[in-house]
Amino acid sequence: MDTITAEPTPVGVMLVEEFLKPLNISQQQLADKMQVPLELICQIIDGSHRITANEAGQLSALFNMSAEFWLNLQATHDRWKASMMISGALDAYDNLVKAVPMLGGNPSKQAYEEALVLAEHLVEHDIDHPLFKIICDKITAYEDSAPEYAEFNARIAELDKLGGYESNPSVKGSSLVKK
Repeated sequence: MDTITAEPTPVGVMLVEEFLKPLNISQQQLADKMQVPLELICQIIDGSHRITANEAGQLSALFNMSAEFWLNLQATHDRWKASMMISGALDAYDNLVKAVPMLGGNPSKQAYEEALVLAEHLVEHDIDHPLFKIICDKITAYEDSAPEYAEFNARIAELDKLGGYESNPSVKGSSLVKK
């Protein structure tokens, strides 16, 4: 996703910039008034703690605001963070498909060959990598459907019927194992 959206104001920033600083209230004073640990106020301010309905109610009473103001502020920021995470995941997937075209639709012979090289690398260096099985499945699907493998696949199927050999699906085209 190329859309860049500005981060909405987090609860902590709003609390500090629009309430604590102008009213000359320290974080400790706020914690005392809310009867919560100072650590909780620090976490709300640094964004590591999502504001709860109870905390929103306390802030609303202290600053003569609605609890919905604080909850909506939190919800807006949560939606923005989720949107950024999804956007990042989609960008990462797009980059992965560019790096390993075999993961996209309609792979080419070149993409297949690049995937074989990557699979061989993973076998040697990181066989437990989460992409290994995905790439092997894509390689197998390509080999099962690619015209250049039709004759080989037909021979394997015939040998399977005769019961003499079975193919190793993770290394199709390069390995026959005697039953």
